[in-house]
Amino acid sequence: TLVQFRGVDLVGNRSAWAPAHAGGPDPSGLVWIDRTPPPRPAPPTGTGWPQRVSWDAVAGAATYAVRRDGAALGSVSTTTLTDAGATDISAPDPPAGLLVTVPARGTLRARWTPPADYGTEHVYTVRAADLAGNQGEVSPSATIVTTSGVHHYVVQLDGQEVGTTTEPSFDITGLDPAVTRSVTVLAVDAAGNVSDASSAYSVMPDPGLPPKLTISAQRVMMKPGGTASLTAAIDGIAVTPVEWRMDGQLLAIGPRFSGQFAMPGTHRIGVSVMARDGTLVQQNVDVVVDDRPPALTLMVRRNILRARAVDPETGVAGVRLLRGPTAPQNIGAKGVELPDGRYAVVVRATDMVGNSRDVTDRVVIDGTPPILRVTAPGVASPGRVVAAITVTDGLSGVRRITIDGRPLGEGATAAAISAGVRHVLVAEDVNGNRATMVLRVAELAPLPVRHPSLDGVLGDQLRYDPSGRVQFGVRRTVLRGVQTQMVAIQALPPRWPIGNRFTTPLLRAVQRYQTSVKLPANGTLGPRTRAALDRDARRYRVTETTG
Repeated sequence: TLVQFRGVDLVGNRSAWAPAHAGGPDPSGLVWIDRTPPPRPAPPTGTGWPQRVSWDAVAGAATYAVRRDGAALGSVSTTTLTDAGATDISAPDPPAGLLVTVPARGTLRARWTPPADYGTEHVYTVRAADLAGNQGEVSPSATIVTTSGVHHYVVQLDGQEVGTTTEPSFDITGLDPAVTRSVTVLAVDAAGNVSDASSAYSVMPDPGLPPKLTISAQRVMMKPGGTASLTAAIDGIAVTPVEWRMDGQLLAIGPRFSGQFAMPGTHRIGVSVMARDGTLVQQNVDVVVDDRPPALTLMVRRNILRARAVDPETGVAGVRLLRGPTAPQNIGAKGVELPDGRYAVVVRATDMVGNSRDVTDRVVIDGTPPILRVTAPGVASPGRVVAAITVTDGLSGVRRITIDGRPLGEGATAAAISAGVRHVLVAEDVNGNRATMVLRVAELAPLPVRHPSLDGVLGDQLRYDPSGRVQFGVRRTVLRGVQTQMVAIQALPPRWPIGNRFTTPLLRAVQRYQTSVKLPANGTLGPRTRAALDRDARRYRVTETTG
């Protein structure tokens, strides 16, 4: 606003305006006049005891007028005001969850949940004013609860006060353990308001025996999305109901719990009650959620098909042969016996919650040992001889051949063996079937042609002795050697007992041989007969076959 002055005398003469206005106002003549009030404040807020009211500052405000319940509290230049006159006339709630345990004989320990103190409502407004005295609009009203808060607790025993505490627990000692007592607790706030008494808790000051907690199942298994339903039984006295927790979170309170589980894995549920002495009695239940089928491996040993199924989560319920050379059947720990052949089989393993895995494989079932065929001399002079060896196996194939535990080289068809020594030949196929042969090539040194102890003019014969006497010396050597040769060429049975007597059965066998080689069948072991036997035995080869 531009303010100018001029003088007027008694006859009406006027002076010029001052300050002058030519070329624009003179700054010394400008006056600023404030007619705009400050903005309206936002609703105030309040905290603490006594009540501390605060609000946001507004532009241009120099002071703030505060009212409670319509009554003026005064004006301040700051944005806070402590209202010591704001009263709290509401009592707190009664303490809840009172629990009384017996930590020792004759002692009671009370614990409870701190109650809420709701306080008293008051309505506050704020109005801003500037230095020119312009007053803004009154702020929206704000209802603020003045809460003094719980200050302490009064503990009563059988209705009589026995002490106060600022903590939500209190011990009462020196009690008769055989008399049941009743405990109640009251809450008092900082304004002196007293709550109603809590629910009474009656207990005998004797800890007694701890309760036993039994759960209907220690392990529950299911697929994802399954429901576990469990029941807890208490044998004895517990001061709290059953609580079911998992990972520290409370799931349920009471003797039963039912819940769905979607996440695979093992979920441990802790089930607990509190004994009268305040200790926890706890059991655990594992809920196993399994979404993986068992691992399954097929194995064949001879004519037995075995299946190795492993499921670390819930275990294997069963393994079944679905398709193969026989009707569907279960495969137990010992496997299932199948006929020899090549097959495409389908085996299914199922775990305890129904997850299953099918394995399809082509298997060779071979329960028949390989055929081992050995051809060797029937009799030989001392030293090494050659034995021809062949092995055939029509299904799984030959894995190895050993002689006296030493492997025969791959592709070998012959082996040098010692005459007069017992050799063990073993042929094994891929499926582990074994063919075993015991081979012994008779060892026979050249027999004497003539000797004074032999019969005949030239001492070159061994005649049949009807008396059946035991032969000694050269006569025994010739007799046993001839029997060995005759066994080698199969003129005597393979199991013929080589003895020291020239028996009637031996006589007849000699006569048959003499007839076969066109010699006089006199039964006498003379030079011609012995030469024929020696010739035939040393060139005669014996073939033995297993199976």
